[in-house]
Amino acid sequence: MPNYEIRLRKPQGGTCAYRANRVNDFAAILTGRSIAAEGDAVEVWKDMDCIYSGQGTSHLTDASPLAGMFIPARMNA
Repeated sequence: MPNYEIRLRKPQGGTCAYRANRVNDFAAILTGRSIAAEGDAVEVWKDMDCIYSGQGTSHLTDASPLAGMFIPARMNA
């Protein structure tokens, strides 16, 4: 299973980092979004690539449970 790093950046200035093994990128992004508190910035990294950068949410029930999930940010570190 691929290894991911999930970084949560708190609005107050703190950062938390988690390591997770997930079956694919989508599962890692869901994990990052689900463990983030409302307002946290979420980054999901696979190796040296940031595969997702966005806001956390305490629920994934916008218009669709997967709303906004397929807009990954690709950047090199």
